[in-house]
Amino acid sequence: MKTLIFNGSPRNNGGTATLIKELEKNLAGEVNVISSYKANISPCIDCRYCWTNDKCSIDDEMQKVYRLINEADNIIIASPIYFGEITGSLLGLMSRLQYYYVARKFRNTEILSVKKRNGVLILVDGGDGYADNAMSIGKALLRKMKSEFIGSVYFSGTENVPKNKTIVPENIFAEIKALSINLSKIPDTETDQERQARIYPILLSEYNPAWPQWFAEEKVNLERLIGIENIARISHFGGTSIPGLTAKPTVDILLEIVETIDIEELIASMPNEEYTCLRKEGNSLSEHDRVMFLKGYTDTGFADKVFHIHVRYPGSYDELRFRDYLIAHPENAVEYADLKRKLFKDYEHDRDGYTAAKGEFIRRVTKKARKL
Repeated sequence: MKTLIFNGSPRNNGGTATLIKELEKNLAGEVNVISSYKANISPCIDCRYCWTNDKCSIDDEMQKVYRLINEADNIIIASPIYFGEITGSLLGLMSRLQYYYVARKFRNTEILSVKKRNGVLILVDGGDGYADNAMSIGKALLRKMKSEFIGSVYFSGTENVPKNKTIVPENIFAEIKALSINLSKIPDTETDQERQARIYPILLSEYNPAWPQWFAEEKVNLERLIGIENIARISHFGGTSIPGLTAKPTVDILLEIVETIDIEELIASMPNEEYTCLRKEGNSLSEHDRVMFLKGYTDTGFADKVFHIHVRYPGSYDELRFRDYLIAHPENAVEYADLKRKLFKDYEHDRDGYTAAKGEFIRRVTKKARKL
């Protein structure tokens, strides 16, 4: 097994370096670490040489890195978070992945070999507690290297540690060890169901104030695709619709359509390359859903923005009552967030089990909401 680690930290004994060393101790097989601050690798200069040639014009250590990426079974991006992003040094190195994009886009060539690569992110910051931007760009970079994101470790609070020696909490070391064991034992073959569970795990995120804007943008998109005259109402529901709530970073949308619309025509209006359509046959949809569309599910995992679009005829729905009740009763929202954090530990790769385990709480709150 071969593991390639990109280290975006300038410090030898900082939080990022400490976690990388701990990871190396527990990883099986060959491990190569590329430091963006020490390697002789220049950023992409957009010379466009690779548009017509099968190599990069810059002759430096990146040529070796291309080979290591191609051979890797595991690819890990580890970085401090500066101004909400991975370090500029690491971004500069990663700009050389443009070589892969150009080969596909302009020369219709796949440079990377077809093989299963596991992708991991290790992020460290001073305690602001907002790693979403760095997480998103890290996942995008892993996708450029054809790596399937399987997990991450986030260590926040390094501003409270001594200058020359970072003290890492034991729970973070435990996460690193568990991750390294997972990387070392992931089987070469797996069923489709196992792969789906691995690349589309349950994710929990602290509330992101951008979620309402994601909904607003997708609402406009749906109106354009389907036609306003065919839509009765579009609503934002689920965890991302409740301010301050820890939630799966998936925007749930209730799309209520007029009853005169032809469902087949509706499905045909949604681009296949963007939306996956689920129908009653063979899928456990809600009893009210006519169809459901998924957006943001790529071949290697979640995209930066993910949507579940539930298509129904106009009606009065419990999901909206549940949303409104939690907004009006923040103490119940806190209880719900605590429950989700607890369940996450047991159901990270069991989406149906996670949903079922929340059922009792949702039913109890919905019952109260119906009486209002």
